[in-house]
Amino acid sequence: MICRNYQNGQKLDVAGLNEITVLIDRSETQLTEVGWNSWRKGLEGPPLSHDAKEQIFYVTDGEGTVVVGQARYLVKAGKHVEDIHRGPVFDFGSNTSTLLLDRTESRRSEVTLVTWPQGSQGAVVAHKEKEQTFFVLSGRGQVTIADETSEVGVGDVVFVPWNRPHTTVASDVQLSYLCFNTLVIDPPDKTFAESYQRVAGDRIARWRSGEATVGE
Repeated sequence: MICRNYQNGQKLDVAGLNEITVLIDRSETQLTEVGWNSWRKGLEGPPLSHDAKEQIFYVTDGEGTVVVGQARYLVKAGKHVEDIHRGPVFDFGSNTSTLLLDRTESRRSEVTLVTWPQGSQGAVVAHKEKEQTFFVLSGRGQVTIADETSEVGVGDVVFVPWNRPHTTVASDVQLSYLCFNTLVIDPPDKTFAESYQRVAGDRIARWRSGEATVGE
C-alpha cells in the first residue's frame, strides 16, 4: 500500500530551476505519477510541453503564475485554477464528491474533492476503469486497500491501484481529500455525472445495509 506524506520522498534537482520530490513513480502504477514541485522565489521557468502525459497542479503553499498556452493563471495555496469548493456536488450517502475536473475536459483525468463527515465509513468499492490518488487536505481517518489499512492525515498521499477494493473511514473529525482519477481504460460513462447515475444507487444501498461486498 502506498501512503506517503507529500514532503517525504526522493528529491530531484531539475537543472537548478526547481526541486521535485517524487511521491509516486510511474513504475508503481499503470499510468499515474505524482511529484511535489518547489520553485525558488522570483523564478520564471522555461516553456515546456509533454507528449505522453497531461498534468494537474494543486498549490500547497506560496503563490505565482501558471502559464498554459496563451493563458496565464494567478495561483495560490488552496486553488485549483478556480476555488476548489465550487462545482457540482454528488452525494454518495457516506460522503460527497465535488467535481473539479470532468473527464470530458481531459484525455484521461478527472478530479474531485471528497468529504467524509465525522465517523462516516464508506462501502467497499473497486473501480474497473481508473486508478486513484488521494491528497488529504483536512481531518484524519483510515484508508483500507484490499487487506491493508493505513492511518491518514493532512498532507498524506494515498494511491489506490486499478480495480482494487478499498474504503475510507473518517475518525472523530471531518476528513477531506482531493481525489485524482487516472482513467486506465476507456470508461463506460462519458461524464462523471453519468457514472454517478449508474453506480450511486447500489453504493448507497450497500452503505446503508453495512454490506461488505465489493461494488463500483
